[in-house]
Amino acid sequence: MMDRKLVLATVILAQVCQGQPNCLIHPEGSGERKACEFSHKAVEFDQGSRESQLYFDSAIAVGPRFAWAYYEKSVPYFKRGLPHLGMPILSKAVELEPLNYLPYRAYWLFEYQSYERCIADLEIYYGLPGHYVQFNPSGEMNMMILLGLAYCKLGDHGKAARIIEQCMESPDVPPGSYDHHALGVVYFEQGDLERAKSSFMREIAENARIADSHYYLGLVHERQDDLLRARTCFNEALQRFNGVGSGYSLRWFCYQVHISDVMEALARVGKG
Repeated sequence: MMDRKLVLATVILAQVCQGQPNCLIHPEGSGERKACEFSHKAVEFDQGSRESQLYFDSAIAVGPRFAWAYYEKSVPYFKRGLPHLGMPILSKAVELEPLNYLPYRAYWLFEYQSYERCIADLEIYYGLPGHYVQFNPSGEMNMMILLGLAYCKLGDHGKAARIIEQCMESPDVPPGSYDHHALGVVYFEQGDLERAKSSFMREIAENARIADSHYYLGLVHERQDDLLRARTCFNEALQRFNGVGSGYSLRWFCYQVHISDVMEALARVGKG
């Protein structure tokens, strides 16, 4: 488990470093150099603050081809639930540097349930020369896994499973923290209960604190009419929701489990 976390942390660190603008690579006095300098001033203020946004506006005015300013200016709009304001700004960064910003736009398209557009962006990205491993902004999930989940959301479970399987089997792709859980959800949605069970058990073996995997494993047992095991899993999920053993739920995950789901499941199979 430590090796898995170390590889993931290394990839995320590399992505963060790549995102930092180096003003010295632009000619002195150029619009890009001035835009970069304004952007450095912008990030000295709170993200989304008036001062920060005004500096990004100045950066864009003097260096309209400096993509990082558009990207950073767009971020607070998405975080505050205003994608209609952030998307046109971010799309300018994508137009200028698709290799750097297509996955970020795809992530937010997924978050706001524009699954077709998310798929389009990621398939363009993975077709670009020089594309590299990308994780979601908080680092839990490889964007290739997200591509599979987007297909799953559209009902193409077979393609979703193939994409995620290929991602997980690739020796060149570092694992995400919850890959087996994501694959298990796709198998479950597909109706492949045995492979779903195997995936959830693998996730629990690596991290037993996740409420979601216990809950989904319980659903598998329930569909197989093994109510005793289902009840055990649902009770395990409930304990994680209550923080027992430092348990937690994947509140960011697109197939999010709520404590109300667990209580309804226990009502169906009995609390024991």
